[in-house]
Amino acid sequence: MNIELEQLADHQVKLVVEFEQEVMEQYKRRAARKIAEKSKIPGFRPGKAPYDVIVRTYGEEAIKEQAVEMIVDDKYGEVLDQAGVKPGATGSLQEIVSVEPPKFIFVVPKEPEVVLGDYRAIRKPYELEPVTEEDLEKVLLNVRNSYATTESVDRPAQQGDMVYIQLTGELDKLKESEKEAFIDNVSYEMIVGGSETDPDTWPFEGFSQHLAGMSKNEEKVVEHKYAKDHPDEILQGTKAKFTIKVEEVKTLKVPELDEDFARMLGNFESVEALRAQVREQAEHQRKHEYDDAYFDDLIEKLVTESEIKYPPQVLEEETRDLMKNFEENLGRQKMDLDAYLKMHELTREEFIEQEVKPAAVKRLSRSLVLSEVASAEKIQVDQKELQNIVSLQMDSMLRSPGFEKIKGQQAMQQLATAVMMDSANRLYNQKTLDRLQAIASGAAEAEGQEPEQVEPGEGKKKNPKGKASPTKSAAPKKTVKTAATETSDNK
Repeated sequence: MNIELEQLADHQVKLVVEFEQEVMEQYKRRAARKIAEKSKIPGFRPGKAPYDVIVRTYGEEAIKEQAVEMIVDDKYGEVLDQAGVKPGATGSLQEIVSVEPPKFIFVVPKEPEVVLGDYRAIRKPYELEPVTEEDLEKVLLNVRNSYATTESVDRPAQQGDMVYIQLTGELDKLKESEKEAFIDNVSYEMIVGGSETDPDTWPFEGFSQHLAGMSKNEEKVVEHKYAKDHPDEILQGTKAKFTIKVEEVKTLKVPELDEDFARMLGNFESVEALRAQVREQAEHQRKHEYDDAYFDDLIEKLVTESEIKYPPQVLEEETRDLMKNFEENLGRQKMDLDAYLKMHELTREEFIEQEVKPAAVKRLSRSLVLSEVASAEKIQVDQKELQNIVSLQMDSMLRSPGFEKIKGQQAMQQLATAVMMDSANRLYNQKTLDRLQAIASGAAEAEGQEPEQVEPGEGKKKNPKGKASPTKSAAPKKTVKTAATETSDNK
């Protein structure tokens, strides 16, 4: 077997592979037997007809075609091994140059590669602000407000009142025929001044303040211009006009923060026990939000300073995954993709190119870098810790509604394996992030925990999904697409 290797620009290799004629002769006979085993030839038992009879019956071209497929299936792994190529995705048979002797051209995606920048030199202090007493009081007030009773009042709305409204919203950006798709006479209830404690008040921050001074049956038009960096693209830099009609104004009777209220919420023994629980939850939420922002910035710096290479097939897979997740999320919101695309005046192709693919590039790049850091830092998962996590999760899942239907040892084993893999990836990733935080904040250096230096370009990512693997990755499947497999693979 003779192999010519050519490096392609998109992190793939082209392999021109030529086999000896003897290989073709061998596989023609194997192909003939395979054809004969699946067919009836008069006068012969299945698979027992002589070679020349099979040739006369089915034709030499049919036998050669079958032989080519068998050679590709059988020899592709050997080709990769001899060429020293580790595939990052399924390769493809691009061309059959000749049949006798067999000469093929394969295009093989290479494994993603990451050359890390000097990530140990990056400094980013970890400065999580504590939950103050003022913060705690705001949270407790929100809790109390959620249990407040209401009473109708015949006066203009004041701060802290609950106001029931009918709301219509129009965007300048939308066509006249589509303006009803934004907000069309929808009922809402809002606390005046609620945006001061809830910055995510919809349809924009501070909206409820416009309700102050309005009375029952009164109408008002409010205009607002959204910021150019608004999370929702359709709203970015857009002027909106809201028509408000007040249906009712109610005063809130907020329960006192006392022993009775504490017992009602969760059988707390005292107000202090309730406050301790609420503080713990508030601290957890604050840390979650801070960590999201902290690691988002930190990993982005790592990506910027690193060299990342991957074949197009890996990005395509990441894009498909994101698209699938997006459609599932839309479904949970009782919306389909067609309606969403119509609202945003995009075709499916435009949406993928403008929104999904850039997000896929970002997620893929970050996950590859994170996994390479895990490799460089020699991150490991403690098996006892992992087993404890899996046990707790399995116990919780099996107590949940719906899981009681799982029957049989095989089904339980499959569930346990899935939970084990998910938990291992989560734990591994968290340990990697913790290590990055220690390095960036200077804690690792202060504690003398700097690991051995890794030469640039030494590590290579073998899991393009970006979930750092806690165990050694299995060798990539040595598969190749032929004309016969292309259709089934794309279903």
